[in-house]
Amino acid sequence: MKLFTSILFLFLLQGCGMYECLDSKLVRETKPIQQQFAVELQIEGETMSMLIECEEYYDAMCAERGNYWAVREIGKKSEYQTSAFQFRSKSLGQVEVPIPRCNDMARGKSTPLKHIVLRIEGEPFWLNSSNGSERTYKSRKTSDGQRKEIIIDMAMSVNGRQIE
Repeated sequence: MKLFTSILFLFLLQGCGMYECLDSKLVRETKPIQQQFAVELQIEGETMSMLIECEEYYDAMCAERGNYWAVREIGKKSEYQTSAFQFRSKSLGQVEVPIPRCNDMARGKSTPLKHIVLRIEGEPFWLNSSNGSERTYKSRKTSDGQRKEIIIDMAMSVNGRQIE
């Protein structure tokens, strides 16, 4: 009788998070994606490349959002974490350029450059405009209402396909 009552509550309380909590306790093996992604960055006359491998994993937590299969970079904890090109530029200082998410690359989606936020000396910069490979990035407004602006020659591609 106790087992029957527990099973009944499990189905009746699906919308209350009980199902998700129980589901999150089941361990599921990751599934490697049988494709590698060659990400190339050309910036200020330098070319850098990175080979990325992705996997499907069961993103489960005790939450109302539900549990689902997602795609992430191997070695990362979530689908929203990515590797980044990190280097020191003579003109800009310390630069970090994140790569597109595995979720997008594995599904053949093109990530626009406007979704890639550069970090220069730890400060985020967003794409403001493009003219060929010349990109204008702007920072947040400072306390005096001004924004820093940088202009760089930059291009990024995934498996030879240019990101715009």
